[in-house]
Amino acid sequence: MKIREFLRLRRQQDAVKIIILYVIAIGVCCGFLIRDGLRYAQIIRTKEEFKLIGNDQVLTDSKVQRVREIEGVTDVSYDVSDSVMVSYQANTTSFEAELLSEAYIQEVYGITQDGSTMTYYANNAAYKQICQSLSQDIAPIQTEELTVTYTSSTEQSQNANQPTDSGNDASQAGDSRTARIVQADIGGDTPFICAIGDPVTLKTSGNLRIRIARQDQSQKVLTLAGNLSFSNDNALEIYQAQAKLDQLFIRVKFELLLMLVCLVAVVTMSKYAVRPLEK
Repeated sequence: MKIREFLRLRRQQDAVKIIILYVIAIGVCCGFLIRDGLRYAQIIRTKEEFKLIGNDQVLTDSKVQRVREIEGVTDVSYDVSDSVMVSYQANTTSFEAELLSEAYIQEVYGITQDGSTMTYYANNAAYKQICQSLSQDIAPIQTEELTVTYTSSTEQSQNANQPTDSGNDASQAGDSRTARIVQADIGGDTPFICAIGDPVTLKTSGNLRIRIARQDQSQKVLTLAGNLSFSNDNALEIYQAQAKLDQLFIRVKFELLLMLVCLVAVVTMSKYAVRPLEK
């Protein structure tokens, strides 16, 4: 149909005007469907990490294995929270770091530690906070890595329980040593710092850190972990995120249904409601 004939049909018949409105509605629905569909697909493909807090003081290997076998869980590590105090030039600050297994950090974050120097890996939010605390009265820190002196509560506790050697006092365990703080793309937007923990120290933990393959599996995984007497501090936020994901899925279905209804209406009206062009 030529454009001139179509314009004459539009002037002569209200049905053609209604069809045009349906076509516009189809285009709008298609745009929203593509936007929300891509957003939904991106969200469910996002891998999630959780810290499982156990009721057991020390976890058994069999219980850890049962967590590994939960459908959707891809990586598991013992998790020890460590209080760290660091000094840089004349400034001092402290932060909480999660000590994890070397295998977990390498597999999940793609980080392979070189050398024996203690290294803390901080995401962008945490690294920014540390730099702000350590740059008071000095030039702003612009580097992506800092060399600091540090003391660690976990190392102090571990060394205090070891027998002294060659007359050295156990209090020497608290002496500051050198560490690196490296900015890394890990842990999302919430401030997060981790480091490779000593395997013996990690085995004494009652907590685990896990990663699941898809975000929409998080609610099921946490429920199954709860059956093993684990809890999660962020359970409420996780359930709220799942509710928002469900709402987005309903919106996608509604947009698809509305687009199909409009399409059927266009085809039906074109076939039965549009009369031939009047001469």
